[in-house]
Amino acid sequence: MRRLTDSRKWSGILLGLLTVILILFLLASVVALMGLPFLFDAPGSTEIPALWTIFWGGLGLPIVIAVTIVLSWVLFLFKRNAAALLSTTLPLLYLLVLFVIFQLQGGVQA
Repeated sequence: MRRLTDSRKWSGILLGLLTVILILFLLASVVALMGLPFLFDAPGSTEIPALWTIFWGGLGLPIVIAVTIVLSWVLFLFKRNAAALLSTTLPLLYLLVLFVIFQLQGGVQA
């Protein structure tokens, strides 16, 4: 890891690869946005807090990914290689927090 953060060339290459992966996840999350309104098709489903967590989390995910891409490259431009690489994990942290909130709400019972 030290070699990646000390060398600007290797940090840039790895950041480029991580950016491509994030862009693919961004495209997938935008496609998933189309299905979010169907969470509330069943009668009474608007009363389930866990579904609202999924809904708002799904709306926020593309925003978090886009901000992460911009933030990581801004940090890289300011020669903060380690911070730039570390910032690409923000969407994973976001999903982890959503998962914990979902579980604390009891999930969705059938």
